[in-house]
Amino acid sequence: MSTIYVCSQWRPNNSLLVSRIHSGMDFCALLLVLSCLIPGTARAADPASADIHADVNEVQLEMVATDAAGQPVANLSPADLTVSEDGSPIKQFGLSSAHDLPLLATLIYDTSESNQKSWRQMQRPVTRFAQSVIRSQDQLWIAAFDSKLQFRSEVQGTDQLNQALNVKRGKFNATAFNDALLQALRDQAVAEAKPRRAAMIVFSDGEDNYSLHSARDVIAAAQQAKVAVYTIHRRNNRGWGNGDSVLNAIALRTGGRDFMVANTRDVEKVLATIENELRSGYVLYYPVRPSHTGNEFRSVSVRTNRGKNVRIQVQNAYYIPVDSRAAVQ
Repeated sequence: MSTIYVCSQWRPNNSLLVSRIHSGMDFCALLLVLSCLIPGTARAADPASADIHADVNEVQLEMVATDAAGQPVANLSPADLTVSEDGSPIKQFGLSSAHDLPLLATLIYDTSESNQKSWRQMQRPVTRFAQSVIRSQDQLWIAAFDSKLQFRSEVQGTDQLNQALNVKRGKFNATAFNDALLQALRDQAVAEAKPRRAAMIVFSDGEDNYSLHSARDVIAAAQQAKVAVYTIHRRNNRGWGNGDSVLNAIALRTGGRDFMVANTRDVEKVLATIENELRSGYVLYYPVRPSHTGNEFRSVSVRTNRGKNVRIQVQNAYYIPVDSRAAVQ
């Protein structure tokens, strides 16, 4: 007896994948047709039957497209993109607007001594950003760290926001940048089947002298949780450290962006850019190839067919959990 796993997945417009089947007939539609044509592959409707499951065998990746001026590109279609996974082309994929998706945003800032002055200059525009970007269906979390993650709390209202953005640094003069970001990402709920945009905005110089984990661990955790990491920092004029390259790598590989600022006006412009991107992105989706081992990362490459004037931001890998199953068994 064969078991059919129905590819059911909520879309940003709250419709099921099976309701989006067009004349071209996608993967799930083909399975349903075959189940009707091949004897023994389908059973009569039985409410008590346990043979029909609602597994999600599809990857969803948040994506941002910007033009040469850094402005979001609207009205992209699948024909405008070339997608590959582990070097192999993905021929059938979909693209939906992420404009109306709920947002899960985490603002995390560094209270260590090397970052104190720049953070004080950023606080006012950060407060305005948080108040303007968060809607009723969104969630805003604030976190702070020095030698450890000091706290991570959901905030609602101006008083909670101001209190959360004014945490003093600890007495221990050390910075655990990687460990703090990793813990904040792991404390966050893993990406749910129902789409939402998730972003972490990091205010730090990226320097680390106390962590047990590496930047690679942070990148893997962000990819697993499907969180785009945006990093904001002042230029490193000290002549030492590799914080700039660490911040750039984390942002690039998770679908975010790395920004270097010189003054408060720069911070305001950067936050406006981030807000624009969070509200104007896309959800890229396609069927997942079955994993027989689970617990693996698969690399993703997305290129535009519109020329060099369009820039694509998307995480460069996604995670397959251990219980991933084939679409048909």
